[in-house]
Amino acid sequence: MQITEANCKQCGTAQRPENFAFSTPDFWYGVPGEFSLYQCHNCELYFQFPYPTLEEIDTFYPPSYSPYERAIEDEPSLFSRLNRRYAQNKRVRLLQGIAGQTGSVLDVGCATGVLLDGLRTNGWTATGVELNDEAAAYGRDRFGLDIKTGTLETVDLPANSFDLVMMWNVLEHVPDPAEALAQLNTVTKTGGRLVLNLPDPDSIEANLFKRFWGGWDQPRHLFIFPTPLIKQILAQHGWQFEQKISYGGRFFLFRLSLFHWLDNKIGNKNLAGLLKKILGSVVFKVLTLPWFMFTDGIKRGSVMVIVAQKVDQKEEKV
Repeated sequence: MQITEANCKQCGTAQRPENFAFSTPDFWYGVPGEFSLYQCHNCELYFQFPYPTLEEIDTFYPPSYSPYERAIEDEPSLFSRLNRRYAQNKRVRLLQGIAGQTGSVLDVGCATGVLLDGLRTNGWTATGVELNDEAAAYGRDRFGLDIKTGTLETVDLPANSFDLVMMWNVLEHVPDPAEALAQLNTVTKTGGRLVLNLPDPDSIEANLFKRFWGGWDQPRHLFIFPTPLIKQILAQHGWQFEQKISYGGRFFLFRLSLFHWLDNKIGNKNLAGLLKKILGSVVFKVLTLPWFMFTDGIKRGSVMVIVAQKVDQKEEKV
């Protein structure tokens, strides 16, 4: 592995061949190619190398990309509507509990705005930023939301305006995460909160499934952050870490990882298909609930929520 020209985008450390972690195809959407992850020996950031260009990143997201969801009410299946409504209400309650009260919320990478709509229904003044034109237009047309098409760098957002800012399964996708956190700090009110939803590379399932773990999601996840590192980056950009919660993913990500493993380890496609039907069943989902309660309880689930508060820089220096 020749990576002599690569420097870690977080700490700037020159990388060595032994920093190679693994390579993997796109198990989920089948984007052509083999994608390599390295782990910096200094700050421990996982990063994709070679770094993709912005044009290449655009090709990583097919129209079927799952976060581009339609409205819950438009789901043809009653079970899907009930399941999504339950998950939505649970997420809104989590965010309400973190914030303590309603106010103004900014969702960066809001996709079609389904979560934003749920927050607005519960009393929030909601604003979104979404790079994908079609997803942003859907959110504006279907929900009447204020969704700005673009990125934090290209859209016009007033400083010190939001009580709650969030990047839900987004920070790992952006080409410059540190700059994104700095920009979010600028638009957040002092005392306002930041919520990040991220894959946790220190989770039990990441260690169990290795390169088949769904949280790596190559090539879309450009960076993966161990908890000590994300705390450090937050502190560098005006955020005070408050808490880490294992939340979300659960059966979906566990099943996805299992399916990646079965597709690559079981040579008999019929047998693999049968096992996937069994392991994807509602019965198996119920049986795995104690496992997720355990991993969430010890904060080693596949997905983590990081909560931080914007601190007054003057007070911090005193």
